[in-house]
Amino acid sequence: MSTNREVFDQIAESWYGVRHWPLLREELEELAKRWHSGKLLNVGCAHGPDFLPFTEGFDLWGIDFSAAMLKQAQRYSGKFNFYVNFVAADMLSLPFSNNTFDWAISVAAYHHIKDKNARERAFRELKRVLKPGGEAFLTVWNRGQPRFWLNPQSKNPLE
Repeated sequence: MSTNREVFDQIAESWYGVRHWPLLREELEELAKRWHSGKLLNVGCAHGPDFLPFTEGFDLWGIDFSAAMLKQAQRYSGKFNFYVNFVAADMLSLPFSNNTFDWAISVAAYHHIKDKNARERAFRELKRVLKPGGEAFLTVWNRGQPRFWLNPQSKNPLE
């Protein structure tokens, strides 16, 4: 059985062609306006499109546990001409000092942690590296959304 890391390493090159704009473009653009500058961490940055709204005025850092995804993120940042400090790291053990970042984003990454205790540990890690008063914007997929149901017409997701 493949691990998440192996799967993401395998799909990284094809994933690069899937999405070239932020998934939540409007929301991230609003955050960039509100936050306007500072040191920003993108947890589970994948191939990098969610950095786009933050390319002006921010010191950008991105982590992903997939080296192949980070390679695609470097390709992406080169294509759109912005610089990111990329670090191969696991969100369960962030390689940064306490109170390092002003802001953090993470689009569709934390739901890949299946174990509840591990998820809580990852959230504690994020809180640890955020400065007091820092904010994080996190999204996760909701398995209750009809698009994930076996039968979208049903009111029961498992039907």
